[in-house]
Amino acid sequence: MSTGAAGSFGVGQPVLRVEDRRLVMGQGRFGDDFALPRMAQAYVLRSPHAHARILHIDAARARRAKGVRLVLTATDLEREGVRPIPTWSRQATSTFPNRDGSPLPDPPNYPLARGKVRYAGEAVAFIVAETRGLAQDAAERIAVEYEELPAVIDPERALAADAPRLWEDLPDNLCFDTESGDAAAVDRAFAAAAHVVRVPHVNNRLIVHYMEPRIALAEYDAATQRYTLRCGTQSVQRQRLVLSQVLGIGPERIRVMADDVGGGFGARSYLYPEHILAAVSARLLGRPVKWRADRSECFLTDTQGRDQRIEAALALDADGRFLAVRLEALHNIGACITTLGHWAAAINIMRLATSVYAVPAAYLRLRAAFTNCTPVNAYRGVGRAEAIYAIERLIEAAARATGIDSRELRRRNFIPPAAMPYKTPTGSNYDSGEFAAVMAKAEAAADWSGFAARKAAAKARGRFYGRGVGCYIESAGGQPLEYAKLRAEPDGGVTVLVGTHNHGQGHETSFAQVVAERLGVPFAKVKVVFGDTALVEKGAGTHGSRS
Repeated sequence: MSTGAAGSFGVGQPVLRVEDRRLVMGQGRFGDDFALPRMAQAYVLRSPHAHARILHIDAARARRAKGVRLVLTATDLEREGVRPIPTWSRQATSTFPNRDGSPLPDPPNYPLARGKVRYAGEAVAFIVAETRGLAQDAAERIAVEYEELPAVIDPERALAADAPRLWEDLPDNLCFDTESGDAAAVDRAFAAAAHVVRVPHVNNRLIVHYMEPRIALAEYDAATQRYTLRCGTQSVQRQRLVLSQVLGIGPERIRVMADDVGGGFGARSYLYPEHILAAVSARLLGRPVKWRADRSECFLTDTQGRDQRIEAALALDADGRFLAVRLEALHNIGACITTLGHWAAAINIMRLATSVYAVPAAYLRLRAAFTNCTPVNAYRGVGRAEAIYAIERLIEAAARATGIDSRELRRRNFIPPAAMPYKTPTGSNYDSGEFAAVMAKAEAAADWSGFAARKAAAKARGRFYGRGVGCYIESAGGQPLEYAKLRAEPDGGVTVLVGTHNHGQGHETSFAQVVAERLGVPFAKVKVVFGDTALVEKGAGTHGSRS
């Protein structure tokens, strides 16, 4: 690849990705590739119970074990002034208050369980030793006396009056109960409808399983009283902000770094307990501390996704025109609230409940329950896929009920271009869209009319051949309130410092293309820098289909 004119490497041109050379040669800079002098290794003792009181923890034998340098329990963290991980419930409450006007609950999410464990795998103790193996051996010497309690994992059961209570200072296990739309208008539309279809369904719980397990590598400089944390994350700035709140210090005393990251998907937007525990341990020991998850820990403790029960209904007139949508969803939020996972799920379902269709009325009631499951967080288009899946399932059910082809039902009910800008009954504003034209192009590209021949040919080979239609509209993660700084270098090159994060999207290539095209500098002389709060002053990170 030449280093010549920027024009041949501008936006949209097929160039080799800058980051791929080091990645395919095994020269990536992932979290576990870093080791520091005098670095100690850590292991987490986790609860075997989904719900239990912690009656007593005796770590004396573990502290005397070979190679052990530190054992932390909730009592130690309390003595050190470590605070709960903030949950951003105030932001969620301002966006969608409960139906009765009450604020959302905000139970404390401590890095180590205090007094009680609420899901299997919750961290109980943090052991630091000369090697990970010695730390793991020492963990077996910690005696924890539990009083096992009844557990509840089904959200419907969790809301029953006699359900086991997860948080004693809350009146029940309800996380939120909010609504959107016009219930009276929807009731009238359903009463007058020629056809009504109902589709109950479950969006099952998903484990987030990225290529790179989580790590935390922390240092503390006693002379400057500054922390350095290296971890896999989608936003080093957010990690620094939340960690500063947990430690009770200014964010300027924390440096967070993330080079290559093996997948994000929303789950890496959360400040995990191990990030905090490694930082506290590094300060107490005066030496670097590294923790690395194994796959079993990732399956148990990385924030998970989805897990909703949805009752969806659609009213239509005799001609197949949509009159109203009613949707009731119950979310299994897990044992506690994590950052913005609960907010994102609800707000995106509200935004997209009627999708690309001209539906005059809609009503949504969204609830969430605390259960003895791993907490959920944002995951792969949180709330968006759930809303689209509901409306598309309804249309297929309506096609069967009315005898009208499902593609024709969609065409009759698309929001027409002439109606733009268009405000949906749940308050979203669409500025443009030619949905019928897009579907026609998709049908042509898929050779819709040639399907019968392809199906017959497949059947002759003993294969089943099918097809389906689904329409999708995106609600991105907010406007790009982002940061970028360009620095001219003495050699004629340009360094671009960006507040977003590249964890597989190819930013080092695409951002360099933008700069090369706009400034007319050689593509090969543009360097993109990200993932270090000491170099990039601010930013929101990469999440929610925005960057």
